[in-house]
Amino acid sequence: MPTKLIKYALLITITTLLGACASFHNEEIPVVESMPDVSTYENKPKVYVDLKFFFGDPNNSSATEITQTKDKLKPVIENYLKNSGLFSEFTFDKFKQEEMDYTLQLHFYNHGEMGAAAVSGFITGFTFGVIPGAATDNFTLKSELKDNTSSLLALQNTDSMTTWIGIWFIPMMANDPGSTSQKVLINQIKTVISEMIEKEQLKYSLLDLLSNQATL
Repeated sequence: MPTKLIKYALLITITTLLGACASFHNEEIPVVESMPDVSTYENKPKVYVDLKFFFGDPNNSSATEITQTKDKLKPVIENYLKNSGLFSEFTFDKFKQEEMDYTLQLHFYNHGEMGAAAVSGFITGFTFGVIPGAATDNFTLKSELKDNTSSLLALQNTDSMTTWIGIWFIPMMANDPGSTSQKVLINQIKTVISEMIEKEQLKYSLLDLLSNQATL
């Protein structure tokens, strides 16, 4: 085999080995298997979703807002809310906020182990992927439910995922960081909304259904 082809083959092999990674949900909060059943309610709330993503400590005002992350994950969250059937209407448009019954704040903070990730990546690269390395992304969700006049309920939870890098994780490359992070974030959202419903802060009503029955 020509020397040039050997070099290309070696480069491709090394790139594949170093690119082999798998991410795992650490489940620091319980996985929400099912949401409260609101299917029998005629009146469901309308919500404005105040969605933001930050990089940095959630307890530090210097955390940086990352609009690119919002643009990437907004369709995922929008799809979940649409299919959940929890709301009669929802919007991300701030100009429609006053038309809604509630404001649902969903502020996510990614505060990963940057130092550990750098060291881990160096070790994995130095050993050509034979010795695996790992880095953990921590996600804190600060959520608050507000009506037109006041704050009704503030909730916070933190979860994480760990991404392992190395040749041993080639068979598990389907567990990529993107899809795993989406699962983590959606579960965090389900956790806070479920608690808001159970604590009866999000109001559901049978009024229209009962009125229709009375008319009949």
